[in-house]
Amino acid sequence: MIDLNTALLLGFLLQFAMGMVMVLAYTLRAAYPGFRSWTFALICWVFAGGSFYARSVLGEMPSVVLTNGLYFTSILLFYSGLARFYGFDRDRSRQRQNFFVALSMYAVVLCFLFVKNDLHVRVLLNSLTMGVLMVRTGLDALRGSRGRCLPIQRLLSWCFFVLAALLVCRGLMVWFMSPEADILRQGSGLLPLLVGNILSIVVMVFCLITLTSCRLEEELLQAQERLREQAQHDGLTGLFNRRHFSELAAQAARQAKRYKQPLSVILFDMDGFKNINDTFGHAIGDDVLRTAAATCRKVLRQADVAARWGGEEFAVLLPQTGLAGALETAERLRECLEGQRAGQAGELAATASFGVASLTGDEDVEGLLLRADAYLYEAKRDGRNRVKAQTPGRG
Repeated sequence: MIDLNTALLLGFLLQFAMGMVMVLAYTLRAAYPGFRSWTFALICWVFAGGSFYARSVLGEMPSVVLTNGLYFTSILLFYSGLARFYGFDRDRSRQRQNFFVALSMYAVVLCFLFVKNDLHVRVLLNSLTMGVLMVRTGLDALRGSRGRCLPIQRLLSWCFFVLAALLVCRGLMVWFMSPEADILRQGSGLLPLLVGNILSIVVMVFCLITLTSCRLEEELLQAQERLREQAQHDGLTGLFNRRHFSELAAQAARQAKRYKQPLSVILFDMDGFKNINDTFGHAIGDDVLRTAAATCRKVLRQADVAARWGGEEFAVLLPQTGLAGALETAERLRECLEGQRAGQAGELAATASFGVASLTGDEDVEGLLLRADAYLYEAKRDGRNRVKAQTPGRG
């Protein structure tokens, strides 16, 4: 069996190396809220172990004061870091509870050092308290984690659970030892705790750095999604923009021709929109456009596609819909828009003119949209607030 003193030295050096890895990770890469707390927590944990293993050099009292204080500080920092990283316990009530428990138990431990020197009670109380705080840290972090971080957090929480179990087992082992026994001797259960401690620290460092990488990856994916949304949607109305609508319309036209399915489009334009802006202001004009977009969402089917075509003009794509169905949809849109009121006091009733066309023969989507646009301007010329479409014998 390996000599215990050699194992203690190797264990301290390995844990110190893990602490330096965290320091380098904190200083050389993007750090999220909580990472600094983790780094200091690990440093406290390493030096707590060093002060415990160096008891023969430091003396019993300085070793006990340093070791227990650093261990309690470490677990409090781990909890604080995870709470900040995941954003749970924003009122810090549970952190205050942890601090009160740790401080109270630290005071009790010191009482059993300076008032009544009882090693067995100190080790048992310290082990049980640390175990409870570790279990709470692992469970709360597990409940606060989400998404891509969850599998890594499960592994990290299990590290806390394993350390808690080892500490409790050692506390009970020391409690049942004879008063004359040396807790630093080979058979005192220290070696399993040391091995478990080293392995857990290595895994914890891996998990903490990986959590940061997962968080960074999540933010990159979210940023990509936001950019994709911005590239496809109109900022004012939330509908698709003209470019993306054109892509979807071209794809729908190809599919309609391939499977010989009907396809229709509606183009509509808000009547007298320039006059609205000039009379009521651009804020009311924007409200009119948002109202039109909301009407589209209310009236259209899930399979239909609506877009802001440009300015005050909108486009609607109706897959698997013939001319009769498109006319019916356009009329519902016209009636709903006519009944809507814009402005804070509902002082404005805005109307729209509609052009409707269905795909015919070998026509491409550009031709389809041009015909719908022609019918739209015909509706404008004929008095506005009406629907115009192709009729038998027309295009």
